Amino acid sequence: MKFTPYKVAILVLTVIIALIHISLLFPHLVYILNGIGYLVLLLAYLTPVSFFIENHSLIRKTMIGYTWLTIVAWIAIGSNPPTLLGLITTIMEIILSVCLLSDRE
Repeated sequence: MKFTPYKVAILVLTVIIALIHISLLFPHLVYILNGIGYLVLLLAYLTPVSFFIENHSLIRKTMIGYTWLTIVAWIAIGSNPPTLLGLITTIMEIILSVCLLSDRE
């Protein structure tokens, strides 16, 4: 697997987003599971195992859906007014989605 600029951006953004979620309100289980979910999907997305390579498109679409589900959940149950960290994380998630949509390799 070739590491394109999109894959590097996906790797960096996903790790940052996951660490934010894992550390957020630690040890709140929902946030920890959300962060772990990001890391598991990233691992499946980047691992050069034949099963994952054959299903790369499905994993990419799942990761996009997971990201948008996280954004919608934040809008629905997030703090009111939104926190700066929440807004920054959401912007990173939107950028992650754009990178995933653009990475068609």
